[in-house]
Amino acid sequence: MNAKQKALWRQACADLRSHLPTRKPVVVYVSDLDKDTWGEWRGRKSTHAIDIASRLFNMQEDPELFCARETLCHEYAHALCDDSGHLRESNDHSALWGLHYAECYRAVFDRFSPDQL
Repeated sequence: MNAKQKALWRQACADLRSHLPTRKPVVVYVSDLDKDTWGEWRGRKSTHAIDIASRLFNMQEDPELFCARETLCHEYAHALCDDSGHLRESNDHSALWGLHYAECYRAVFDRFSPDQL
């Protein structure tokens, strides 16, 4: 990962944490996940754990890390659903999850707080 990509990644993590805080800390890992898996969220007693596939950081066709940052938004939305008490399963993509995903996407890619909408 080059310096620009590191800055984009760090900014995405910071934007989510500052604009959409969770009750439990979010810990983000870059991991070697299965080839069909881009990311995973796991709710733990004291944290939300998010794994992002390491291969998303090495895609020459994606120098802006769009896929990695979008996957972070996707998994972070699961953490927000869990915090709200409405998560039924870890792979739940309900209407509430969709609303949280939209908030995450806007926080990362629109560069302003969802509460400014």
